[in-house]
Amino acid sequence: MNPLILFLAGTAFFVWVSWHALRKPRSHGFYRFFAWECMLALVLLILMLVYTFNFIDRQILAILAIPIQKELKLDDQEMGLLQGLPFAVLYTTLAIPVAWLADRGSRTWIMTTAVTVWSAATALCGQAAGYGQLLVARMAVGFGEAGGVAPAY
Repeated sequence: MNPLILFLAGTAFFVWVSWHALRKPRSHGFYRFFAWECMLALVLLILMLVYTFNFIDRQILAILAIPIQKELKLDDQEMGLLQGLPFAVLYTTLAIPVAWLADRGSRTWIMTTAVTVWSAATALCGQAAGYGQLLVARMAVGFGEAGGVAPAY
């Protein structure tokens, strides 16, 4: 069976059990405990997936460097700049203020905003038609990814 279908079915089951157990004020005992444990497992699974995609997204430009370089007609210097400095500077400098905000604010909203920015920026990377657009999109990816790790701790 397809692993994606199994994942979606398991997620749907966790959400269904948790929703029904936690919304009933009279549910108690093992059923309510099981629902809470399912919600914790689901949150952990989502955080694991976000971090996994975060890691893959940091590496994807290096993995696909040759096809990207050919399609956008980039030279080695431009490709090197895309893989290093703009992304790394934003990612590292914004991670500390985002972690500070996460300690004082809502981690849920910080991660939601970060994943939204990161996803939109990743989509923009796929639509880039030249070096300048890809550079700005990668900087936006660094901005979004900076909020994807620190608030999870």
